[in-house]
Amino acid sequence: MGGACSGTQSRGKVITEKKVPVVKIGNLKKNPSLYLGKTVTVKGEYRGWKAECGPPPVTRSDWGVRDETGTIYVTGKPASHLDPYKDIGRKITVTGTFHLKKNPYAHLKIENIPYIKAVKIEIGK
Repeated sequence: MGGACSGTQSRGKVITEKKVPVVKIGNLKKNPSLYLGKTVTVKGEYRGWKAECGPPPVTRSDWGVRDETGTIYVTGKPASHLDPYKDIGRKITVTGTFHLKKNPYAHLKIENIPYIKAVKIEIGK
């Protein structure tokens, strides 16, 4: 009996984890429609609550990551073991889904606030 519910797999098929592209933050901001709703990885330095890229998009606990092309907010998963003030500048890699949130503060002249909803965070040495 080799029915559909038997739990067997066809031979020769190898299931591999989908590769997530490493993207520069500047590219996310310049071409947001290319990445919207997609999983991306950014590498840079932890900025804690000093993201300096507009108001936090989701909660006051959102934190920033910066590379040589810009800074973006991260939400969803905290950067465990990192102090939002003392650990600014630590190397960090963030993987998550790219989103845009409509900016409620018109006077800031930022139409949408880009951010990453993190699912994986790696802290460098």
